Amino acid sequence: MDLNNRHSAAAKTPHSSRHWPLWILYLAVLLNIAWPMQHSVAIRNILLLLLLMVSFAQAWRQHIRPWQADELKLPGKLYLALTGWLLATVLLADDPLNSLNQYRGEWLMATLALLTGLLCARLAQQTESNALTPLSLTSALAFALAVPALLVIGNALLVWVKTHVLPFWDAPLLGRTAASEINNMLYGILIADALSRSARRPPLLLLSKTCLALALLLVLVATYLLNTRNSTIGILLMTLFALSLLAWQQRQRINKLALLLAGIAAIATIGWYAHISYRADARWTAFNESVEIAMDTEHNKAWLNTALPLPLMSNGQHVDHSAYMRMAWAKEGALAILDYPLGVGFGRNAFGHAMLRKYGIGRGHSHSGLIDFALSGGIPGLLLWLGFSAVLLRFGWRSYFRDSNPTGLALTLLIAGTLFRMIVDSNLRDHGLEQYLFLLAVFAVLTCRNDIQATQTSA
Repeated sequence: MDLNNRHSAAAKTPHSSRHWPLWILYLAVLLNIAWPMQHSVAIRNILLLLLLMVSFAQAWRQHIRPWQADELKLPGKLYLALTGWLLATVLLADDPLNSLNQYRGEWLMATLALLTGLLCARLAQQTESNALTPLSLTSALAFALAVPALLVIGNALLVWVKTHVLPFWDAPLLGRTAASEINNMLYGILIADALSRSARRPPLLLLSKTCLALALLLVLVATYLLNTRNSTIGILLMTLFALSLLAWQQRQRINKLALLLAGIAAIATIGWYAHISYRADARWTAFNESVEIAMDTEHNKAWLNTALPLPLMSNGQHVDHSAYMRMAWAKEGALAILDYPLGVGFGRNAFGHAMLRKYGIGRGHSHSGLIDFALSGGIPGLLLWLGFSAVLLRFGWRSYFRDSNPTGLALTLLIAGTLFRMIVDSNLRDHGLEQYLFLLAVFAVLTCRNDIQATQTSA
């Protein structure tokens, strides 16, 4: 279609039809801002439904199928198998009706989010619109993910102006854990963009180099203020990975001495950042002894019954609550997986249900997504989830190095970062699961864009 014909067609198109690409971007941004917000269930459900309806209507109108690329067929089959298996585990629950309600509210809602992400990304690939493109979609999502960091830093500046003291652990409207998880996701996307540009490959975001550097600094400052141990470790691991990959990419262009000096400087900077983060969190000093006491779950029962006082350390002080609880729950959760290899029925509080079966008392989750998932869906469910993740992880990695596709690296870091957090956090529950599957679907589809275009061209 030439330029004159395109303008003529646009003039005949109804106003609402011409502007639907912008509506998709606006709704995607608002939805990803609302997802981690506290007390926003109704808002995010409405936004998800609206985005799904608009995306589905346009995909139907343009005869676009969400799951077209060959690379997505295997993970698609694994996801469908997982969805069916998790439904079957409802029969293993002590209260099957409650488990079925949780399956509908948790897994099926997250599946709708995944389908919405697939549709949005496919429309960005196939639509002849300057508003909705792969670059505009990834940039809009990055902006939405930056909002928590902006809120944390903005709040810290206001408090600092009033009190001359920087606040830690404070994430207004969000919650500290949710803000740190979003922060890590954003950091992975920014790292992928920076590495792609450094290798003279296409950019991932519509940002100048200066804005990209400022965004990376924004994430690091927000991470320091949030002072979440698991988030800080994740940021440091991604930074080490990025520096290693950068050195490998630039090995032919950089003088070996300069590379050595840069490596020493980078390690020193990372060490300094780890040191100030360690100093800002007094819990680290009690970590080792708290873990040692936590392993004795037979004699110290505070992990099971919150009415009991926390055990004391050798200095007479109580153990660190977070370290003690997490390690005790991890140990008992692993033993419960051996006791119930098929799980205890789908549910967000499967760990509590397992403890209730075993000890007659228990509620809540284990603060480990992997343990919660294994107790909810059993070992088969966990293996299907890990297989689904591994296939997409390999696909993203190969796409970055084979097709120079920065979206592939972003997909790789998103999955790897989320799996790491699953070890130490219950990060894939409620809105966290929905948002992750939405972003996973978007980046997985956009990672396929070279192969899809090649197929269309040959057809």
